[in-house]
Amino acid sequence: MLAVVLANKAHAVTNLVSITPHMMLMLRGWRDSHSQERFRSDEEIHYGLVSTSTNEVFCSLIAHDEWFDFELYDSQGHAVEKTPAGNAASKAPSKPYTTRQRKYRSILDNSYVLFRPDEMFIITNSGTYRLEVRLRLCVPMTNGVPNLEAMTNRTSFMTASQFGLLISDPVCAEVVKE
Repeated sequence: MLAVVLANKAHAVTNLVSITPHMMLMLRGWRDSHSQERFRSDEEIHYGLVSTSTNEVFCSLIAHDEWFDFELYDSQGHAVEKTPAGNAASKAPSKPYTTRQRKYRSILDNSYVLFRPDEMFIITNSGTYRLEVRLRLCVPMTNGVPNLEAMTNRTSFMTASQFGLLISDPVCAEVVKE
């Protein structure tokens, strides 16, 4: 597992995590395609899925409101309450996802809007918070382990019979409320 960790007085910030040897997850700002480790609470955060191979990486799409698990912690380590939108956007998976879903996505280097922290969390006090985001993907599996060959070959992906939910390690960033 490869992760870039930046030292910080309060805690480590991991702004880039490897999901598989062929795919990485990062948090980005809307202006820049590079990973970013610090965001304002009213700033739109984007997530990037990056293929680290020359091949596309394939995964099935699960329900959009089940893609992410995210939490925000204050400087004391207490979880910040989510807004109704935050709860709706981070539901636990409703089913085991053991078969390929009808829709799928190929990944090379894609960036998508994640959210604005102040829309997902009730941030009442000024300060620096720690955001943790995990991504859930439905991928081909062999004996409970991601089948990397099937993830990087369209024919193998389309003919794979066993799928499962892959959950990334958390990608972390600071959120600042002024």
